[in-house]
Amino acid sequence: MRFCCRNDSKRLLKKLTVTVILFMAGMLCFAQNSERFKQRLEWKIDNSVLEYKIEIIDSSGKTIESISTDKGFVELSLTPGSYRYKIYAYDLLGREAVTTNWIPFDILVANQPAIVHGQNLEGLEEDGKTLELDVNIAGITQDSIVELVSENGRKKIKGSLILGTGAEAAVSTGAGAGLAASETHNAVKARFNDVPQGNWKLVVTNPSGLSNESEVFEVRDILKEQRIAAEKEEKERLAREKKEREEAEKLAKELAKKAEEERIAREKAAKEEAERLAKEKAEREAKEKAFQEELDRIANERKQKEEEKRQEAIKIVEKQIEERIERERIEKEREEERRAEEERLALEAELREQEEAERLALEDEEESERERKEQEKAERRAAWQNYDRKFAVTPGAGIALQLYNGGLFNDFVEVSLNNFDLALTDRIDFLPVHTKSLRFGMEASLLYTTMKSTNNYYTLNFTVINGHGDLVFRVAPGKKKKFWIQFKGGAGLMVFRETLDYLGNYADNKEKKVIDYGYIEAGGGLSFVMNPTNLLALEIGADFHNVFMTNANIGLLAPYIGLGIRF
Repeated sequence: MRFCCRNDSKRLLKKLTVTVILFMAGMLCFAQNSERFKQRLEWKIDNSVLEYKIEIIDSSGKTIESISTDKGFVELSLTPGSYRYKIYAYDLLGREAVTTNWIPFDILVANQPAIVHGQNLEGLEEDGKTLELDVNIAGITQDSIVELVSENGRKKIKGSLILGTGAEAAVSTGAGAGLAASETHNAVKARFNDVPQGNWKLVVTNPSGLSNESEVFEVRDILKEQRIAAEKEEKERLAREKKEREEAEKLAKELAKKAEEERIAREKAAKEEAERLAKEKAEREAKEKAFQEELDRIANERKQKEEEKRQEAIKIVEKQIEERIERERIEKEREEERRAEEERLALEAELREQEEAERLALEDEEESERERKEQEKAERRAAWQNYDRKFAVTPGAGIALQLYNGGLFNDFVEVSLNNFDLALTDRIDFLPVHTKSLRFGMEASLLYTTMKSTNNYYTLNFTVINGHGDLVFRVAPGKKKKFWIQFKGGAGLMVFRETLDYLGNYADNKEKKVIDYGYIEAGGGLSFVMNPTNLLALEIGADFHNVFMTNANIGLLAPYIGLGIRF
């Protein structure tokens, strides 16, 4: 890639005009071997110029090259990075005539492509000429070239690459056409036209001259071979079907003949079987008739005997009924006497029970009154103990640990990550949303801490006051609801007061300085809350605050412990 920059000449001498044209070549050509890749800075020579001075500075403004030459170019060997250069032209009298503006340029790292292609056999497309390879080529840059090289190296075919974004770029205009010089992409396909069958390898070369090649693979017209094989298989299938059809017809005729013979034999056997069954039926009916006559005779004899037994049983039952009636009469007379006695005893017992019931009712009424008063007292006590306390005020103390400060205090105070400062805290919680084991609401908190540094000249104090609002989510891991895990997050305002007191001789000439400033902050925290009683709450946790400043951010981690009151 070439970079070309032009600056208008300035008439510094009466008759001397120099037009400077700058060319930067090889900006992509720097790798581990600096002798292999050189950068060349060229310009158009003016015959009225005696000498040129080229000054090159890096991104920090440090001068790294200052070269004088009477030629129209200089050769450089710079490491990758961003630079600027300026050219001074001196006339034939050695005086400075023309100076260009500072012109930026970049030195980029040369990239060697990396090829991943694991196929030993590739097939041509349906036209028998086009070859499209599935590959993974990393490090593709502008003007990269892809080629198919025969195994003996005598024949080469240029192709095109398809980048990972799906955009295809022809090799003739660069595989990375449309990319910036510093961009590298991955190619996922390589396409070639008019490719004969044979053994080939894939070669990719970047503009820097770095290249890479794949293992040798075979290219064949697989689709054509598959079509020929399919036609042959179709002919063999048709021949097999014809032979199977002829054998099936022959077998069907033989089966039909055999089935007819079997049908005639079955009809003859069926006729003989019917005659045999008719003869057996006549014999069986004669036997059944004789057997039925014998059964009728036996049944009549059994019926006659049963009737005689029934008459005897009737006489026995009549006698038993008379005896039962006599017993029932006697038992009835005894039952009436017993019932009269029971009624007398029941009346006496009822009178005694009525008197006892009246006494017990009076005692129950007195006991109920006592229980009612005790119940009301217990309900008032339970209502106080189980009251849903949604507010809590929790003062506490902790430390303020500076995780990072973006260099804010480095000009005044030596601040390190191990700087711990005492902090006072106060929190007001309001959790209106209650479920069985969850609480949700909001919290307002206040953090106060100071940071101090003293030397021989002054004492610097930073007073930090942070007002913060959070959304709070609290969950109870157990069933007793005595221990809670609390998550919170929100934003607030961090106010700093900077006080500078001068010491010694400086105190006479310097006035005490006080500066107040504030910044928006955001953060969150995690804490553990324990409720030992219904009124007390013990909270242990840590909050993180990120202060959004103009040129730097401050990160504070504030562990704390607090004891509060719930109401």
